[in-house]
Amino acid sequence: MFVSLAALVAGGLLASAPTPVRVSTFLAVILGSVYVRRFGRRGHGLGVFGFMTFFLTPFLGTAAGPCPPLFAVTPAAFAIAALVRVAVLPTPGPATRTRALRAWDRLLAATVRQTATVSRTPRPRATPNPP
Repeated sequence: MFVSLAALVAGGLLASAPTPVRVSTFLAVILGSVYVRRFGRRGHGLGVFGFMTFFLTPFLGTAAGPCPPLFAVTPAAFAIAALVRVAVLPTPGPATRTRALRAWDRLLAATVRQTATVSRTPRPRATPNPP
């Protein structure tokens, strides 16, 4: 959440900045987002949220003035998303994951068999077009 708020502030403050400053900040955000993804799943999430929030600020028309109301809305959006994830969407159990993995294995095996069949089938020879 704090990464998203920081990205909103940066995007809002840079809305009226000269283009070279905006572009170099955008590249710095991309570099930072990719770098933190090296630190596992949490780093991956931080990088994705930071980049996407910063990327969306020009489309939202974020400026420095309306940032305080966005500070109230952003935690509310995270709270609603967390509530939906915990209360509405059930966590799949081990049996569901096992079924999904078995279905994936069957699909992958069928794809490999079909690919092997297609690769063994001789290609028809090309006939030249009559003049």
